[in-house]
Amino acid sequence: MWVSGLLLMSAFLIVRVKRIHDAVLLLGFQSTVLAVLTWQYAMTEHYLHLYIASILTLIIKAFLIPGVLLYTIRKIDVKREAERYMPKTTSLMTAIVLTLTSYFIIGRLQLLDVSSSAGTLLAAGFSLFMIGAFIMIDHKKAIMQGIGLIVIENGLFLSSLGLLGGMPLIVDIGIFFDLLVSVIVIGILSYHINHTFESLNTDHLKKLKG
Repeated sequence: MWVSGLLLMSAFLIVRVKRIHDAVLLLGFQSTVLAVLTWQYAMTEHYLHLYIASILTLIIKAFLIPGVLLYTIRKIDVKREAERYMPKTTSLMTAIVLTLTSYFIIGRLQLLDVSSSAGTLLAAGFSLFMIGAFIMIDHKKAIMQGIGLIVIENGLFLSSLGLLGGMPLIVDIGIFFDLLVSVIVIGILSYHINHTFESLNTDHLKKLKG
């Protein structure tokens, strides 16, 4: 499915992005694509809760969360390049390997045929989960780690869409609320890290060990 390809491509671009600002915009694009996909799925299956989930995805994950992150970046006037532990090429290759591994694992589990529409969503969702976790591990700055967290949730949402037709609405609302609060906390944490160490690099937190 071409939509799954767009979601994975946005994740690959986030992995190798140079500037945090661009990563936030890519996250907004990824969440918008996910919202459109959810709306299309709701129209096909006639699930009311998916219409609501699609609207919430668009409002919270495509606009509110990127807005909070962009405000934080502007508020903290520091070097805005993404800092990672691995070279960009190595990070991209790792993301590709994780994607291939995800498709292999889903195929071996035989939960769904990976060539089917639902199977493609499940495999792509698991790939996003793996890539999001890798983004959190590979990047040093708190904002990029927050972006990785949202990519993980996008992957979980996509997987549930393929496997279960989406999660119950009350669960989605709880997750969206938790994500929004988490991003606000990340913004506040980033501000205090920068105020204390004049950098967003979370490695500086090791200095606080007793």
